Amino acid sequence: MHDEQGRSTAVPGMQKTARSSVLCGIIMLGAWVLPMLALPLGIAGLTIGIFGWSSSRRDLARAGLFLNVLGLGLAGINMFLAVYLTATGKLEPLFTLR
Repeated sequence: MHDEQGRSTAVPGMQKTARSSVLCGIIMLGAWVLPMLALPLGIAGLTIGIFGWSSSRRDLARAGLFLNVLGLGLAGINMFLAVYLTATGKLEPLFTLR
């Protein structure tokens, strides 16, 4: 994050984006059980984390990216299992349309 002369190359005012990415990631760890909520939240958290990567708080941006990728992975596994178990008949739907 420093150039050849030792000056910082971090974009000023981007610390909030790194912090927001971590916040989205923490919420994402609880929201992965509801994929309709988790997918938009995870994509937003990833986007914010990528923008926060150029801040002086790169460690927070890295943590936010990790948490959001972990949450998206868990939401994806949850979606896959729900579709698979419903298609094979091992999971009964909550309601049926008549």
